[in-house]
Amino acid sequence: MRIVLMGLGWALLALVALLLLALVLPARAAIEYREGALSVQLRLLGIQFHAYPFPEGLKRRRPPAHKPKKKKSGKRGRRAGKKPMFEWDDLQGILGMAGAFTRRALRAIRITDIILIVPVHRDNAAETALACGRSEAWLSGVAAALQNFMELRWTQLRVLPDFTGEITAGFYLSCRVGARPVSFLIAGVHAFLYLLKKDDPPPARAGGPVSAGPHPNGQSG
Repeated sequence: MRIVLMGLGWALLALVALLLLALVLPARAAIEYREGALSVQLRLLGIQFHAYPFPEGLKRRRPPAHKPKKKKSGKRGRRAGKKPMFEWDDLQGILGMAGAFTRRALRAIRITDIILIVPVHRDNAAETALACGRSEAWLSGVAAALQNFMELRWTQLRVLPDFTGEITAGFYLSCRVGARPVSFLIAGVHAFLYLLKKDDPPPARAGGPVSAGPHPNGQSG
C-alpha cells in the first residue's frame, strides 16, 4: 500500500511540474494561409504537432442536425415590474474587466515573421494602380494601429498589382505567434482584481461637515 501511495504521489508531482512547465514555457503557432487553405502548426513543451486541418483519422462523421420544430405560441407582453438581468453598473464592471484582460493579453502576444502579399486587380491599369495605392495606405494604417496593442515584426508587406489578371492564387499570409500561457493567467487575475476594486465602495472622507460654533462675542453663528 505504501508503494502505491508513493507512486501516486510521484505521479501527481510530475503532473504538477508538467503543468507548471506548460504555463511558463512559451507556446508557439505557425500559421499559413495560401490559396484559400489554412494551416496551423503548434509547438508546446518542445513538441510540434499539426493542429489544423485535422487529420483524416480524427474527423468524425456527424449525423445531420434536425431542425427543431417551431412551437406556435401566442404573443405575450412583458411582465410588469420584471427587473433586467444586468444593471448598468454591473455591465460597466464586466466591460471594464474584459478591457483590462484584453489589454494585458494582447501585450503578451508576439507575432513575428509576418509575410502578407495582397494581389489587386481592376478592370484597367489606371484603376489597378489607384486601388494598389489605397490598399497600401489602408494596410499600413492597420499595421500601425495594431502595433500599439501587440508586438508585430514584419518580414514583408506587399501589395502586388495584377494588371493582366493572371494572378489567381489570392492573398498569402504567414506568421509565427508566440506567448507564455502564464501571461494570460496573470491577465485574468488582474482583470478579476480590477472588478473587485470596481465593486468596493468609495472611502469615506476623514472630515465631516463642520458645525458653526459659538461666536466670539457670545452669539451663536
